[in-house]
Amino acid sequence: LWALNPLQHDSDVFDLLRKGQRFARTYLEEDLGNESIDLTPLEDADSDQLAALVSIAGLTLELRSKIHNYDEFDRNVRPLTESFGQSWSNATLVLRRVLGQSRGLPGRRLLFHLPMATLSSIMTASTWLLESRRSQLTANKHLVL
Repeated sequence: LWALNPLQHDSDVFDLLRKGQRFARTYLEEDLGNESIDLTPLEDADSDQLAALVSIAGLTLELRSKIHNYDEFDRNVRPLTESFGQSWSNATLVLRRVLGQSRGLPGRRLLFHLPMATLSSIMTASTWLLESRRSQLTANKHLVL
């Protein structure tokens, strides 16, 4: 999360991040994440996963503007994440790929700590992809008829 929010940190934090990333690559043989997001993994997500991301990211942005306590946030967002079932579990994996992480915080905790601008970008891209798929589906239906 620190790597995704570089404007809030001084040189000591950046030094610690570089050392942590080097350690992860050398000893854990994995990346801890990048300083930027990669939206291309969204293209591999199915429509149910994108719908889960859009709905849950939208609620998260709304809740985080007024709730600053994780437990209260979790109580409010949990019913929605649970309603998506496996689609939310799979969408969490997509979200991690967008962030360049193979593992990390649990899904709802990640949503609570993720920079809001990052979450907004992911929601916007997911919405656009979902709408373009629906448009293509509608266009293809007209062609078949």
